[in-house]
Amino acid sequence: MGRRGKPGKPRLHGILKPGLFRLPDCEEASSFDRCLDYEKFLKAVVELFNAVAELREQHRRKTLDIWNSYLALTVILSANGLRIREAIRAAARFYETGEREFAITAEKGGDARIVKIPEFIERGDVEYVYKETVKHGEERVKERIEQWFLGVFGVNPHAVRYAYVRYHVLRGRSTGEIARALGIKKERNIKDYYLRGLHLEEEAEEDGGAG
Repeated sequence: MGRRGKPGKPRLHGILKPGLFRLPDCEEASSFDRCLDYEKFLKAVVELFNAVAELREQHRRKTLDIWNSYLALTVILSANGLRIREAIRAAARFYETGEREFAITAEKGGDARIVKIPEFIERGDVEYVYKETVKHGEERVKERIEQWFLGVFGVNPHAVRYAYVRYHVLRGRSTGEIARALGIKKERNIKDYYLRGLHLEEEAEEDGGAG
């Protein structure tokens, strides 16, 4: 991982080159969907997180604290298929309690859903996001993270949610199971909003209605 400008500033902008993490033969379901390859994306995020952590050991700079916290939030968001506000609230819960598995209320629909914090994420990794949320409010932090996310990865954070749903469906989880995991009341919303490009209706008919 290289640096540019002042020492300690990660050179990571534009990491998502066109097509780098795009699934083949994938149709985008909405303006947020970018047909991301979920496994490749999450692997890249974890690698970036580890690289920034190494830089932080060498340089104590605010820029690195911000990147570290935003990448930790991205890992939490990606691992759980969270909306950005849900991820901010989950990070706050983790920072305040140290719990690694807990229920939060889904942003839309109001159903409870379980969040799991990966073992390699520490409370200190989300400290900056937590303190900024307390100081400036959730909406301001959401806007800042979205801008950062677009600058680094070239997509809106919501694109990862689409990738998360598609990934689990293609590996055999039912849409009902995923809806419950995400706190979505209507199973049909998974197909209508997240999976239109997969043509599940046609596939189900060919497979005798399985899944």
